[in-house]
Amino acid sequence: AKWKFVKMFFQLVNIIRKAEPDIIITTDASPGLMALFVGKLFSTKNIWIDSIKNVESFSTSGKFARYFSDLYLRFAEKKLFEFSWC
Repeated sequence: AKWKFVKMFFQLVNIIRKAEPDIIITTDASPGLMALFVGKLFSTKNIWIDSIKNVESFSTSGKFARYFSDLYLRFAEKKLFEFSWC
């Protein structure tokens, strides 16, 4: 399973190097978290949108995504979104 993450890392490096994005927007999943990490290596702006299922607590990926995102969005119970500039 660890080799899959290493392979994913290098695939994302190739994709981001070729695409040269200014912004990466992703959601609650480990590939998205890896994309944010690789994006930071290439100085992109990163936006993380946490899943609606994580209203009461942060997802596992979301806990780490805060370190690699410039904007973190998650659904809140009584508001549409709760956001923080990281």
